[in-house]
Amino acid sequence: MTYDCDVAIIGSGVAGLICGGLLAKKGVKVIICEKHTSPGGNLSSFERKGFIFDTGPHWIIRCGPGELMYNLFDKIGILKELKFIKYNLLPWDLVLPDGEKNILPETRKEFHAYLKDKFPGEANALDKYFDEVDKAGKDTLPKIFSKTVTPLSELEKQEFYRLPAVEYIDQHFTDKNLKLILSYTAYPYARTSMALMAGYWKEVDSQTNYYPVGGMQGVANALAEGFKSLGGELLLKTRVNRILIEKGKAVGIEIAGGKRISSRFVVSNADARLTYLGMIGKDFLPHELIKNLDEWKPEKGAFYVYLGVDMDLKKAGMGKKGIWYIPRYNLFGKVIEGNGEDLLPLPYGLLVTVPSLMDPSIAPPGKHCVLLCSCYVDHDFHNNWQTGPGGRRTPEYRRLKKVVADQFIDYAEKILPGLRKSIVVMDTASPLTYERYTFNYKGSQTGWSWEAETGGKRLDQASCIKNLYLAGHWTAFPGGVAAAALSGMRTAETILSEP
Repeated sequence: MTYDCDVAIIGSGVAGLICGGLLAKKGVKVIICEKHTSPGGNLSSFERKGFIFDTGPHWIIRCGPGELMYNLFDKIGILKELKFIKYNLLPWDLVLPDGEKNILPETRKEFHAYLKDKFPGEANALDKYFDEVDKAGKDTLPKIFSKTVTPLSELEKQEFYRLPAVEYIDQHFTDKNLKLILSYTAYPYARTSMALMAGYWKEVDSQTNYYPVGGMQGVANALAEGFKSLGGELLLKTRVNRILIEKGKAVGIEIAGGKRISSRFVVSNADARLTYLGMIGKDFLPHELIKNLDEWKPEKGAFYVYLGVDMDLKKAGMGKKGIWYIPRYNLFGKVIEGNGEDLLPLPYGLLVTVPSLMDPSIAPPGKHCVLLCSCYVDHDFHNNWQTGPGGRRTPEYRRLKKVVADQFIDYAEKILPGLRKSIVVMDTASPLTYERYTFNYKGSQTGWSWEAETGGKRLDQASCIKNLYLAGHWTAFPGGVAAAALSGMRTAETILSEP
C-alpha cells in the first residue's frame, strides 16, 4: 500500500515535535498537524506591546550537557539555536499567613540547615525527614526518567512511598509555619506521594532549572524548524477530526474539510480523551479504557494574570525566584488552622514570578513581565466560569475573569506595593482558556491528577489499536516538559524498531 507519509502526528506539543524530529532524522517521512497558528502546545508564549509572556512552564529541567533535553536538542540539531539561563535555586520564597517573608537558601543542604535554625524544636524530625527523602530519591528519580509507563510501580507498593507527602508532613511536624514551608517549597510534589516528593528533592540537589532566552516559544519554534530542516512537514492551522481505522489498524487521519492523509503509523500528541473518544469513538475501544477515561481525574488547571509593568521590581525585593503568597494555613486541601473557608479561585495561594529578571529581553527596556498564578483551579468554578451553553464566552464570564484578576492584583500588592498603578498591559487566562487553545481536558497542563490518592495514572503509549501510539503528558507521570519529551522519544524509538 502506498501512503502519503510514514507517520502522521497529531499535535505539535513538545512530545510531538521531539517524536517527529527524531523520526525525520532517520529518514522517516513525517507530517505533523497542529490546529493552532504556532507550534508548542503548553510550551508557548504570546506577545503584548513588547512584553513576552509564557503560557505554561516556568522552567525546563535537564538542559545541561549530557542531560535528557540537551541530548534531544542535539539529536535534532538545534543546540546552536537555543540559549538557556541556569539558576541554581530553590524555585521560590514564601510569604506566610502571618505576613512573615521567608527568603529561602539556594541549595537543599542550606535549606535543611535554615529550617533547623528557624525551628530548633523540630530538628530531629527534620533530620529524619531529609534522611528518608534522600534514600527514597536515589530510588525514585532513576525510575522516573528510565520509563514512561508505571515508573514507580515497585516503590508505590511500599507504604512510605504511597503516603501523601502532605500527610507525612502533617503527622511528623508540629509547627504550622514549618508545615507550610515544607509543603509549598515543594509544590506541586507535596500533593503527590512521598515517592515523587523524594524525586523532587533529588532534582533540587542536581540544580537543573533552566529558562530559555526569549521565552518558551523559542524552544518550540526551534524544535519545529529543526523538524522541518530534517525533511518533516508541519501543517499549522490544521485540525484533525478523525483517526482512520481499517481492519483494526490505524491507517491515517482526516483533517478539517474532509481531506485524508494516509500513513503507516499515527501518533497522537493530543488530549487523551479527545484522541480516543473524539477522533476514534467508543465502538473501537475496550470497555476498561472507556471506564478509565471516564473515571480518571485530570490535574486541575490554573488561572493566570499576565502583567506588563513599569516598575523597579528588583528594588521592590523580587529576584529570579518567585514568591508564594499563602493566605491561610492549608496544606493543599488539608486545613490545619481556621475554618477552611475557600478563597476562590485562590484555593491554596498565589505564585508571583518575574521572568524578565532572568531574561530582560522578554520585556521593553526598564520594564518587566509579572505572572500571577493560582494553581489547581477548578474548571467548573462558578458554573464553568459563567460561560454559556457549549462553553460560549459571555459578558458574565469576562466580568468574572476581571473580578478574579483584580483580586489577584490586590493580593500581589501585599508583596509588591504600587504594582497596580504600574501596569502597562494586562491579560488573563482561566482553565477554560487553556482548554480552548490546547484542547486539553478541563484545561489540564500536566495530564492526569498528581494527587497521591487518585493520581499517578498514565496511559500506555502503545494504544489498543495497531499502529496508533500516544505521546505527551497523558502517558507520562509526573507531567512537565522533560517527561513529555521523554514520551516523544520513546514513541519514536518504538516506531523505528517496527519491521
